[in-house]
Amino acid sequence: MQEINEASRFKLSINQCCNPTWQLDEALYEYSRWGVKQIGLWRHQLSRFGIEKSIDIIQETGLEITSISWIGGFTGAFGQSYEQAIHDAHQWLWIAREIKAKTLVIKTGSLNGHIQSHAKRLVSEGLKRLLPKAERHNIQLSLMPVDPLWSKEWSFISQFEEAQKLIRACPSSHLGICFNTFHLISEKSPVIDWQEFSQCVNLIQLSDRNLLSSNGPHGCLPGTGGISIYEFLDQLNHSDSACPVELHIEQGNDQQASLDVDYYLKFVRNITESFLAYSKSMSS
Repeated sequence: MQEINEASRFKLSINQCCNPTWQLDEALYEYSRWGVKQIGLWRHQLSRFGIEKSIDIIQETGLEITSISWIGGFTGAFGQSYEQAIHDAHQWLWIAREIKAKTLVIKTGSLNGHIQSHAKRLVSEGLKRLLPKAERHNIQLSLMPVDPLWSKEWSFISQFEEAQKLIRACPSSHLGICFNTFHLISEKSPVIDWQEFSQCVNLIQLSDRNLLSSNGPHGCLPGTGGISIYEFLDQLNHSDSACPVELHIEQGNDQQASLDVDYYLKFVRNITESFLAYSKSMSS
């Protein structure tokens, strides 16, 4: 990790979804062994391991927690009423405070029978109710747009601009957008102008995709699919963005890709070489 820290301005975090079969204690141990200092957590893994037990072991390891995924479902799409979704979010704000997590990711839920204007109003009101506690405990709320193919399952917000409008309606330094490259960068337009997006992004998830599945694009190891991850990271490294950056694999129902130490170290080396080559070309 020393080389990448010297070549770039950020440290890579690994989201727990990169190894979905690992229990929390196994993930913490393995990532620490790899030299990783930061981790993004998955709420279902925390609940499965036990919240109090999770808090204790996270505090023991000293790993920084970049995010917890996810809260939300304000439209009732996840089997909760609106008030239950708000109560659940407040509980996870407390958990985030206890483990010093930087960010809570938000998925709105599908329209679930609501017209879009009403669904947006539910989300906006929900954010306004959560922000005072998030601000008090210095926790970022990060609204996540998803690919339209996933809108019926996770979120009716599928465009970055839609998410921008929602967060601008609730102005706060503790509210931003989760920029997941799987959902917001397409193979047809693999390179973006990061400066257009960076001001309202408070969490970045590096997640790749390919089109080999008959069920549509699915997740794969970062750097092995159709998204120009390394070019994106070059832009990020030379921008003024300071938000957490997580390695992330979008897991589908028909596949479970897993990150291993050899691929992780190779990925880090590739990033380092890319940064150093870019820096050399800029100085020559």
